Amino acid sequence: GVVEPPDFSSEWLEVFKAFTHLPKFGLATVKQPLETRPPMFATDRQQLGSPIPGDVAFRICAVRETFEESGILLVVPSEEANTLNTDINGDNDKSDNCVTQSALTALPDRWDKSLITKWRSLVIENSSNFIRMCKELECLPNIWALYEWGNWLTPSSGSVPQRRYDTAFYMCCLKDIPNTLQDQKEIEQYKWSTPPEILHSYRERKVWIAPPQLYDIGQMCNIPLLSDLHNFAKQRSVEGCERCLPVMLKATDCNISLLP
Repeated sequence: GVVEPPDFSSEWLEVFKAFTHLPKFGLATVKQPLETRPPMFATDRQQLGSPIPGDVAFRICAVRETFEESGILLVVPSEEANTLNTDINGDNDKSDNCVTQSALTALPDRWDKSLITKWRSLVIENSSNFIRMCKELECLPNIWALYEWGNWLTPSSGSVPQRRYDTAFYMCCLKDIPNTLQDQKEIEQYKWSTPPEILHSYRERKVWIAPPQLYDIGQMCNIPLLSDLHNFAKQRSVEGCERCLPVMLKATDCNISLLP
């Protein structure tokens, strides 16, 4: 999904008021030196006029876009916010308070499906309605369930103009298979499969997978248990990431994409 101005709105300060006293609203501090962080993460958003840290806003965007496209609402009821663990992040050079979630993420099941469907339509119509929804439903985007996984930049296609995206990827491991709603635009069908099954379908040419997702699914094949993947993503996220740029080569009989 694409970041929208409301993702950086100061109105989120009211929604996250229980966490605004924590650095980056309780997200774990990344050890990676600022000068080696990808530009999208290293940019000081306050200098651009937003009180919402980039690491928070990009996660808000990810939660919002997931809701718009799939109907999956990754939020925490405000009254349960105090159940999130706020611990000393002793693994970092700076001992900052941060919110930790050791278990797989559970989605709330307290709102009627028709209500969620109504709000989804409103959010699709105007992204600022996502803030309004969180206020009225008294919930917070579960930014702490999203672990930084990677950053990919769309390669240049040479002389042919095209849209290029600087994209953040996050890992979120859910306790149960969620209910979904297709938007019939970007998503037409859902199928829950294991990483090896997805790669098999790709090799059989039953599905097409973009290079970043193909690369990441291949990595996930090395960690077969979901609980282990969750723990790995949690530990890996504080190490930061590098921005990846596939290099495109045109051969006589095919196009080649060189990956890191």
